[in-house]
Amino acid sequence: MIDAFQRIDDENFDVILLDLNLLDIDGVASVAALAAEAPMTPIIVYSGMENRKLKEEALMYGAKQYLIKGREDSRSLRRAIDNVIACPSHAAPICC
Repeated sequence: MIDAFQRIDDENFDVILLDLNLLDIDGVASVAALAAEAPMTPIIVYSGMENRKLKEEALMYGAKQYLIKGREDSRSLRRAIDNVIACPSHAAPICC
C-alpha cells in the first residue's frame, strides 16, 4: 500500500481499482486512506469477499462501486471503470 501512495503522489490516475485483501492495511481502511490521499480519483473495490456490511462500509468511506470477483466479466468491469471515469464527482456511489 505504501507503493500505491507513492505512485499516487507521483502520477495522475483516472481510477483506482482496489482489492481489500492487501497485507499492510485492513479492509475498508484502505478505501478511506486512498480517498483521503486522492479525493478526485474514483475508487472501485474489486473484491473476492461478498459481504454486505463490508460493501456498505467501502461505499460509505469513498468507493464508487463494489464489485465481486468471479461475478464480473471483462465487459462489466470495463463498463464500471468507464462509468466512474465519466462521472468521477458522482455524489452517490453506484451499487452493483
